[in-house]
Amino acid sequence: MAAGETAAIWHERTPARAGGVRHHPLLLAEIAGCPLLIFHVGNAAAVAAIAAAQARGIDITGETCPQYLVLTAEEHLGGPDGNLFICAPPLRSQADQDATWRAPGGRRARRGQHGSLSVDPRGKSAALLADVPGGVPSIEARLALVHHFGVGRGLLSPARWVEVCCTNPAQRMGLTHKGVLAPGYDADIVIFDPATRRALGTDTLHEAADWTPYAGVTVTGWPRTVLLCGDLVVDDHTFVGHAGAGRFVTRRHARTGT
Repeated sequence: MAAGETAAIWHERTPARAGGVRHHPLLLAEIAGCPLLIFHVGNAAAVAAIAAAQARGIDITGETCPQYLVLTAEEHLGGPDGNLFICAPPLRSQADQDATWRAPGGRRARRGQHGSLSVDPRGKSAALLADVPGGVPSIEARLALVHHFGVGRGLLSPARWVEVCCTNPAQRMGLTHKGVLAPGYDADIVIFDPATRRALGTDTLHEAADWTPYAGVTVTGWPRTVLLCGDLVVDDHTFVGHAGAGRFVTRRHARTGT
């Protein structure tokens, strides 16, 4: 980093390099016939590289996160609190965000899984830009953010929204009893009210972080009731569960395809 280039926006000005979609992993996946999942896709070059690989028949999937679909480098990294928005890969331009929303779908092109979420850092201050801990909290508002900015703007159908947030991640991870409302599957159910409006902020969210990158954003649509394996954990927007109620589920690296 050159002298004086210490503002958070310089984090975005590192080369995109197709968002981690390089030639070598694509080649290895093709030779081995191994499924490949690219995490945190958030720029146009990565979207194009994944689409080209899929066209060649490589079993590759892209995954993104709410911050790459809602936040931009210009507005957030370039703002006075830019250090708060440092994550890896960095936020990119509005054009990159638009390309991520437009990424192709389909059985083998499951771009928008939104299945991997960032850490919830509490402290984001540091003397040097390179020492700022990366990551932004997004997990609690994930479903609502993708609904509001995707379904609400006509970029996703309600059925596609369910696929990218629930069904596809479970299938890709080999979670054979998750992601579908069907006999034999775990009764992990969210009853989502598309009309509920919720202003996001530290006073309305329950994440471990002491800040939210979505402060001041009002979303239309919010989970009303949540069941975990058939047990009620959220009732009319109120948490009624208890710690330790979940169970560890081992993923299987099962090959997917047509």
